[in-house]
Amino acid sequence: MKNRDSWIIQKSVVFALLFREIKTRFGEYKLGYLWAIINPVLHISTFILLWSLTGRTAFRDISLPLFLTVSIVPWFCFSDIVSRGMKAVESNKSLFNYHNVKPVDTVISRIILEVLTHLSVFCLIILTLTIIGYNTAIQNLLLFIIAWILLLLFSSGVSLIVGYFANTFKSFEKIVQFVLRLLYFSSAIFYPIDVMPQKARNILLFNPVLQIIELFRASYFESFNLKYVDFIYLIIWSLSLIFIGLMLFYNNRYELIRIK
Repeated sequence: MKNRDSWIIQKSVVFALLFREIKTRFGEYKLGYLWAIINPVLHISTFILLWSLTGRTAFRDISLPLFLTVSIVPWFCFSDIVSRGMKAVESNKSLFNYHNVKPVDTVISRIILEVLTHLSVFCLIILTLTIIGYNTAIQNLLLFIIAWILLLLFSSGVSLIVGYFANTFKSFEKIVQFVLRLLYFSSAIFYPIDVMPQKARNILLFNPVLQIIELFRASYFESFNLKYVDFIYLIIWSLSLIFIGLMLFYNNRYELIRIK
């Protein structure tokens, strides 16, 4: 009964933090809603322009706007979960005066918000492309759902770990931002992995984010398949990171709640 009560309390705390995050991010700053949409759209538009300058308007008969949407929006979901989760504890230090609020709750609430935000942005962009006249039908809905689940699990694990270390090492945030920039160009977000040489491709495929992007493409487009996706590899990565992240928060929970 005590464990059940603890779970109910934590759930209530997480939802309270979630609504607080929504109010802070979107309530006080009216451009918050627009920026959530404008940011990925700007990147999509930029790469459409760059590819168009080379004479390319499609990949494997897939229009550039749709090809880029299916990869760039999931990337921003991952990137924002990591970036915002990293700052969650520091931004909510004052709330730790309330004993029911745990440091890990602040990270979880931000993860939920980012997933809901980017899923909404994805749907809005797809709806816009559909209205314009693009064929935006999902080829495999189950695979698409699995892609979102794996994205959520992997991003959550990374977010928990960086969320802890960012509060332990003050320069850690700069390291994470540098790594995210590297991943932006090495995760095959704006190009199919097939265009890379075999040796480079074999190295890049160690990147779980790249495999998740390929999974999104395989779920959406008939011309993509699962040959570059290792589900066991992604599951092991995701669950291991979540376990490590939760243990870091649990074992250091008293250290994290100290008000500076």
